[in-house]
Order: sequence, then C-alpha cells, then structure tokens
Amino acid sequence: MASSNNKTYGKWRGVGWDVVPLNTTRHRYFVSGKAFCYGGMKLFVQVEKPPPPPRAAPVKSGAPRTSYRTTFVLPLAFAIGAVWDSFLRVMG
Repeated sequence: MASSNNKTYGKWRGVGWDVVPLNTTRHRYFVSGKAFCYGGMKLFVQVEKPPPPPRAAPVKSGAPRTSYRTTFVLPLAFAIGAVWDSFLRVMG
C-alpha cells in the first residue's frame, strides 16, 4: 500500500519542483502525496558510491623521439657512400 507519511527528505515545492539531496548511499522510495501511487506513480532510487576518478594520462615529453640509428648510423652511411663514390670516380 502506498504511503507518504514519512516526509523527512528534501523540500516539497509541488508541481514537479521537488528537491531531494541524494548525498548518502542507500535506497530511497518516493510516492505521490495525492494517492497517485495507486495508479503506478512511484519512484525507487538507489544511490551508490561514485566511481574512483580516472587515472591521469602519462605526460609526454616535448622532445621528439630519436633513435641511435637516425642520429648516427644513417649520416655515417651517407658519408661512407659519398667517400666510396668519390673513390670510384678517381679510380675510374
């Protein structure tokens, strides 16, 4: 049976402007004070703990990523190729 005898929560302003703080973890049942609950006008609210905040994304450094290969090996290969090309031109 619907009952609205316990009016201990929130501020009842009427016309849909009721304010109910949902700041504690628990089950709450709300019914209409004008017996509309007999027609199915009931509300059940289950207040749960908020989820933990998301973890922060890792901070990326502003410096571009370079590897040993791009900073040393490739320029060395081009230098060796240039010297080899010069050697072949002198010998040929």
